[in-house]
Amino acid sequence: MSKYEYAFDILEPNLSFLTGWKTEGHQEIIRARAKNGWIYDGWIPTKQFNDSITEIQLIFHRELPENE
Repeated sequence: MSKYEYAFDILEPNLSFLTGWKTEGHQEIIRARAKNGWIYDGWIPTKQFNDSITEIQLIFHRELPENE
């Protein structure tokens, strides 16, 4: 049976009242994690202010070797 470990990276979206919600740096984080064997699973909002998301977590997992 496979075992997994999980990792989380926090992003603070750039919120502008004119342009809306925009993340920055997420692609670099995903690519850097992938180089170390991590697989992107998704994201969840972790902070909210005045009905706007002010922080998200990117979620990653990777399979542990059989002997761990």
